[in-house]
Amino acid sequence: MNKKEPTIWLINDYKLGRDSWWFQLGIPATLNFPEYFSLEAKENKTPLEIEQREKIADKIIGIIHLYRNHQILPAEILPHTMYADFQVLYAAFPRENLALIPSVFAVSDKYIMITEPLLKVLQNFRLGSTQISPVKLREQTTHELLSEQTYYFINVCEQHGYLSPENSDPSLRMVSRGDYSIYSPPGDKEYAKKFHFSRSAQDCPVDIWHDPLIAYSVFLSDPLYQAIHAAGLDKDIPLFSCNLV
Repeated sequence: MNKKEPTIWLINDYKLGRDSWWFQLGIPATLNFPEYFSLEAKENKTPLEIEQREKIADKIIGIIHLYRNHQILPAEILPHTMYADFQVLYAAFPRENLALIPSVFAVSDKYIMITEPLLKVLQNFRLGSTQISPVKLREQTTHELLSEQTYYFINVCEQHGYLSPENSDPSLRMVSRGDYSIYSPPGDKEYAKKFHFSRSAQDCPVDIWHDPLIAYSVFLSDPLYQAIHAAGLDKDIPLFSCNLV
C-alpha cells in the first residue's frame, strides 16, 4: 500500500475479526483459567459450580467491556497466558505453523495481539498510555506450552478525536452505546472513504490511538505506518488510508 501524501491509517477491524483465532486470552490474570475451562466442559454442574462459573464469566465480561472502551487496565490483571484447544478445535493444525501467525491478529472476544517483529517497531514510537503485555500460548486442557514464541497483548488506550462528522458522508452507520451512539467502523475501502478526519490528526501526540467516535477504531500515524512498511510488516496488517480535510 503506497501513500501519495502523509495521512493517518485505520486498522480494518472487520477483517481482523473475520480472520481471528479461537484462542482464549487469560485475562484477568488473577482468575484460575484452567479451573474455568474445567467448569465449562463439565456437563452436569452442581448449583455451586454453576454459580462459580457465572462469577468467573462476569469478571471476564467486565474486562472485555473495559477493553472495548479502550480503558487502562490494572497491571495485575494483564494477561501472561493465552489458551488454545489443540485437543479438538485445532487438533489437525500443525504446531509449527504457529510461527506463521501474522504480526497483528485478533483472538476470541476481539482482543488484539501482536508478535515480536511489530513490537520492535512500536518500541521506537510514542505509545503514551497504551499497554503491552507478553503472553505465552498453552494448550487449554493439558496446559502444555504450544510454542516458544512470545506474543504480546496490546491495549490501545490513548483516545484522541479527529473524526470530522460535518465533512463525512451523512449515510455513515451508527451503533448504539446505550444512552449515546457512535459510528460503526468501515469494513471495506469504499465505505472507509466516507469518513473524513481533521488534518490536525497528523499532530497527534502519540503514534497509535483510538478515536472515541468510531467503535473499535485503532489508528496509526503516518511515520509509524512507514516504519511498519519498511520492516515488511504492512502486508500483515489490514489498513485503510484516511481522508484528511
